[in-house]
Amino acid sequence: MPTSYSWTLLSPPPASGGSAGAVGAAPYLPCDITAYTQQDILDLFDRLLPPHYLEPLKSPGPGYEVLQAAAVMGARASGAVQRAMCGAYVLSATGGLKAAGSVELYRAEVNPEGILVTVEAGTVVKSSRGGRKYKTLADVVFTSSALGPFSVAVEALLQGYDYNEPGIVVAADGTSLPGEIDTIVTLVESPDMGYLTIQVRHPTATSGGKDADLDQHGRDRRILREAGEGDEAYRGRIVTLPDNISPDAVERALQQVLYPYGQSYNLIETWEMGYQTCWDAPPDPIAGSVYDPHLFCYDDPRPAVPFRNRWLDEGDYRGAFVVTVPVFGPLADAGMAYDDTAMTATDLANPLGNRAVGAWDVPATLAFGYRQGAWDGYDLQRAASMKTLYDTLQRIKAAGVAAALEVEGV
Repeated sequence: MPTSYSWTLLSPPPASGGSAGAVGAAPYLPCDITAYTQQDILDLFDRLLPPHYLEPLKSPGPGYEVLQAAAVMGARASGAVQRAMCGAYVLSATGGLKAAGSVELYRAEVNPEGILVTVEAGTVVKSSRGGRKYKTLADVVFTSSALGPFSVAVEALLQGYDYNEPGIVVAADGTSLPGEIDTIVTLVESPDMGYLTIQVRHPTATSGGKDADLDQHGRDRRILREAGEGDEAYRGRIVTLPDNISPDAVERALQQVLYPYGQSYNLIETWEMGYQTCWDAPPDPIAGSVYDPHLFCYDDPRPAVPFRNRWLDEGDYRGAFVVTVPVFGPLADAGMAYDDTAMTATDLANPLGNRAVGAWDVPATLAFGYRQGAWDGYDLQRAASMKTLYDTLQRIKAAGVAAALEVEGV
């Protein structure tokens, strides 16, 4: 038996059938908002402040370092504004990236037992001030006499610009400020607990981290990125106007889900003859009229197909539509029944898929590839298609309108 299954919840639209059309990619639109650097702001100070005030601060000083510090803070604020403004527009927003860089692992003394210790990939380190975590991407081997430091690549656990943290920074007065990543959170070693006092330091900056601005635009619109979907394709889906609200949009959505399975549907609005409209309507068709006797009655002895004997309440009736779909054959059935009489591939197959074979009754001659049944198994793919159809109708209907889905005979 196969050990795993996968299903596509929404099948691609057929070549013909009223599809709304394919969604195209939307390329990135470069953002022209400038982030000012520290030097840009210092140059501004040169233009704004009189030379007789500014030059003594520079030489012999002191005092200019106050303006340098203010310029650094201004540059950080300008960068934040630039990222926020570029990310605020779908066409200039991008997906997120994880920052990457390297750290150094070291220890103050050799292992007292003289054993070789491997710090394995997946060890988690963090910045003690910011709390941002990273994982190592390679093993680091400490021989019995090695102290390090050993450089190892790291990657942020989450996406975001904040994970671009500086390494060692030398201040204007020559003071060396340590890097941000300075704490081991989870030390993964072989052998276990081989040497627990290994430390980490951060000499060079991590870089490349980006906030997932484009994904946030998608979430705001309830459009999630698909697995493996690139920025251009995802951006194209976000900027495409939704195909919703109108009866034609509902028709296209129904066709997109049902036509690949070769199935039809019936879209009934409450003002149409297809919906029962009164208690005392004639019980028989009227010659020369589109009238169909779908009147509502208690304990209706007639079959449930076509759609009839359904009555919407007063609140839903004034703004509602009903979609009826047939119960089509199995797609990927995994159920089981005692003494199932279907014992050949012909009995189990249909144009869409096949039923499962009762595990106790499966003949030895059955061609491989048919699923064996399981207790409480059911056709997940068919159930997923019906759920997709229901969820789609709820998503594209107009506000205040009820969308009812009727599976014929169920």
